[in-house]
Amino acid sequence: MNLNGRSEDARVLEQTFKAAGFDAAARTLGARQLEELDARRARGGYVAAAHYVFAHIKRGNLEDALALLPKMAEEPDWFALQIRVNPILDPLRNDPRFDKIAGSVALK
Repeated sequence: MNLNGRSEDARVLEQTFKAAGFDAAARTLGARQLEELDARRARGGYVAAAHYVFAHIKRGNLEDALALLPKMAEEPDWFALQIRVNPILDPLRNDPRFDKIAGSVALK
């Protein structure tokens, strides 16, 4: 989520960070991202599974992120190619399902 021109989002994140620290601010950002992604989808827009995976990781919903990881791996976009190297996915790497899913990415 880009916060340029989104002063309300920036204000909420700043207040959350000051009151509860970085982890709470990251969870708040993830929640706001999920709301935005759902709204985009509701309007008929395409949303790459990776955006949901990343937002769920920020929220701390690792099971939800892992559930969407196979869809991310099969979508024909550059996000799938990042599965092994993108540091955002680090919280998922210790789960044995991660390696199986990451190994399924085919270069197209």
